[in-house]
Amino acid sequence: MPETLASDLRWLADWRRDVFEYSPARQPGACAASTEIAALVTERAGDCLPAVGVDGVIPSTGADPTRVELGDFALRTSASVGLRPRP
Repeated sequence: MPETLASDLRWLADWRRDVFEYSPARQPGACAASTEIAALVTERAGDCLPAVGVDGVIPSTGADPTRVELGDFALRTSASVGLRPRP
């Protein structure tokens, strides 16, 4: 995983968001085990990878998202009010 994406995913996880990257090059087992990713790959002929999941939703496909995009995804998928970093 590129260091920028790795640090951005850690940053988002620190804000109590459930995040995961699906990349066949970096996490082949996770891609193979995910029915959602398998459906996306079948539907889009593999053009959907890498994909990032935020809070159980896969809002980013086809490219690594920026930190700003990750934050936006988390805010849009969050049912809670107010994000607080983990202690």
